[in-house]
Amino acid sequence: MNHAPSASIALGMALAVILAPAAWAEPGSDAHVPARPSEPPPSLETTLERLRQLNRANQPAPVAGSDQTGRLDRAEQDRIADQLRGGWTYDAGAARNARMTVTLLLTLDADGNIRSASIDPADQPHLSDPAYRAFAERALRAATNPRVGPLRLPKDKIFDGAQLRVRFRP
Repeated sequence: MNHAPSASIALGMALAVILAPAAWAEPGSDAHVPARPSEPPPSLETTLERLRQLNRANQPAPVAGSDQTGRLDRAEQDRIADQLRGGWTYDAGAARNARMTVTLLLTLDADGNIRSASIDPADQPHLSDPAYRAFAERALRAATNPRVGPLRLPKDKIFDGAQLRVRFRP
């Protein structure tokens, strides 16, 4: 009968016990012995949320009058556009309006109310078209309509003088 395989297994197990991290620590020393975690590691979503919080905490303080659009995620931008549509009044005679877009520059107060609105300089050359001019002016009126109310944004993204660039489509 050949006992070599079981002897090598026993020797391997003995070496694993001898070389285990706990065996490296001297009795009474402060050597760190990794302990088994008592709880499972955080989920991917929890880790990502922690990273988002750290990223927000490390962002420079916003400056009044600076464009804050880059700090908004896509859902927040869509929410603003939806709010602006709430102030839009439809003109049955302007069927082309449904296909038009205009970029608005919005300046907010500390409560998220739109203090002023203007047309982005990149869209101003189109104002020579009377239909586009009428559309853009209606978009400006929609932005300043009291029914729009304060923009529903997180408080860390609203401050007095914040500027947002919003692409408006009715």
